[in-house]
Amino acid sequence: MIFRPLEAAQPESDPPDEEAEADAAQGSTAGAVPTTQAPEPDDPATTGAAESLGAPAGPEPLPRERLSPGRSLRPLHRRIALADMVAYGAATWDWHRLHYDEAHARRLGAPAPLVDGQMLGALLAECVLRAAGPSARLVRLAYRNRAPVHAGETVTCSGTIATADDAGFSVDLSVSVGDRLVVAPAFAQLDWTSG
Repeated sequence: MIFRPLEAAQPESDPPDEEAEADAAQGSTAGAVPTTQAPEPDDPATTGAAESLGAPAGPEPLPRERLSPGRSLRPLHRRIALADMVAYGAATWDWHRLHYDEAHARRLGAPAPLVDGQMLGALLAECVLRAAGPSARLVRLAYRNRAPVHAGETVTCSGTIATADDAGFSVDLSVSVGDRLVVAPAFAQLDWTSG
C-alpha cells in the first residue's frame, strides 16, 4: 500500500505575526507564511521549514547509522482543516457525512466533523518515511485509534526507533492532540530498498 499525502493540508506553525493575523481576519491569505522555530543545526531530522502535506521540501532524512534504537524522530505537527478532510474523503472515496458536514456532526454530539482515522495513518507514514528518506519502504503500519480528532485540531505524530539493523528498522509511534493521546499503540516497519 502506498500512502500519498494530501496537497491541501496546512502545517502547524508558530503564531503568525500581526500583519498575517490582520490578513486572516479579513479573509486574505496573503502574507500568511508558516514559520517554524529555529532548527537544531546538528540533526538533519530536526531541520527544515514546516511543510504542507505533499510538499517536496522537508528535512533531510537521517543517515542509516543515526537510526538507532531509542532515537526519537522529529515530530510531525499538522493542523487538520475541514478542507483537508474533504480532499482526503475525495481521494479515498469516503463520503460519510460525519467527516465533512458540520451540522450533522453537531447533531450527533461532536463539536466538529471527525477526522477519518485513516488520515492519521497517512500522517504516521509521512512521519517515518520523512526520517528514513527515499531508500526505505514502509512494509507495515499498525495503529489503534483511541480518541476522536476533530476538524481544526492540531495533531502531533511522534516516534521512537524500536529496532534497527541492515535490513531496516521499526518505530513505535503515537498521535496526540495537545495532552490527549488519540492514536496508540502504533508501529511501523520499514525495509531498506537500496544503498
